[in-house]
Amino acid sequence: MFLSFAAAASGANCVISDYCAPCGVCRQTMREFGKPEDVLIIMAKSPTDYVEKTLEELLPMSFGPDSIK
Repeated sequence: MFLSFAAAASGANCVISDYCAPCGVCRQTMREFGKPEDVLIIMAKSPTDYVEKTLEELLPMSFGPDSIK
């Protein structure tokens, strides 16, 4: 079975002062299952205040399955 996804969202169940970005382990896990230029990360402060970045922007020069030849 192959697992893939197109987007991920991160946030907090409280008011926070900065956008809630995924940690390094989460970023690498997303990299294992998606193309960095295609995976959209939605980082939120609140339901109406958020930014969208690609995984490639958050994890440049990443190592993934396509790096193994």
